[in-house]
Amino acid sequence: GIQNAVNVTDGLDGLAAGTMCLSLAALLPFLEGSAAQTALCGLALCGAFLWHNGHPARVFMGDGGAHFLAGLLLSLCVASGALILVVPLGFLFGLEILSVSLQLLAIHRFGRRIFRMSPIHHHFELIGWPETRIVTRFWLVHVLGTGGLLALLHPLWGGAGQ
Repeated sequence: GIQNAVNVTDGLDGLAAGTMCLSLAALLPFLEGSAAQTALCGLALCGAFLWHNGHPARVFMGDGGAHFLAGLLLSLCVASGALILVVPLGFLFGLEILSVSLQLLAIHRFGRRIFRMSPIHHHFELIGWPETRIVTRFWLVHVLGTGGLLALLHPLWGGAGQ
């Protein structure tokens, strides 16, 4: 599921890569040893990719890149001993795939759309927001959502990594 959600998010220059950089950086305090080193390597890889994938993109991630980064995030959450961390760290990816699910449900059940287009980042494109505004605002939403969910879910993992 997380792989599909990251792939769906990869529709604007730098959106999925930047969000994944934020997620991997937020995961670092929960990791130790080789898992932390792997996360740092993944973060460096993500940052290097973002350098070329930011607007205007010269390199595109595609399915392989999105699936790799999602698998890395999921694997590192498992390595942290707190799989539940994938929920807050995948906050924006969850919103994106939820927008697709709601759109499909609305079309097939009620015969109408909720958004002009899904995933939701394309809705904002169609209402006239510039791509760079959408990406930076979605990064901010991701940071706030991740932080809020980490605070709410803290009792569920018992403070892993501390």
